[in-house]
Amino acid sequence: MYHFGRGDLFPPAMPLVIGLHFFPLAALFQLPVYRATASAASMISMAALLMPATVLGPDSRLVLNGVGFGAVMWATAACWVLYSRRLKPAWPENCLMGIESGL
Repeated sequence: MYHFGRGDLFPPAMPLVIGLHFFPLAALFQLPVYRATASAASMISMAALLMPATVLGPDSRLVLNGVGFGAVMWATAACWVLYSRRLKPAWPENCLMGIESGL
């Protein structure tokens, strides 16, 4: 982005990449909550990328992106804390031997 003289687009583009990586993680770990995380983070980042800087002010992209993406990540963490027993993927028993015993 900086190479093309659009350094102002880097802050919204970075969370877009971070949000998109949750799609393959959702499939890999079989966790639907990651699909919701990826969708919400991607939509917020795309809104921040497409919003003209003149709509709400020069820092509107940073505020929308920071608050929105942060809220999505905190909501995902809260979901993990509150529903950790139900979200636990069906791992083979031999993979959990060291974790369950505290080793």
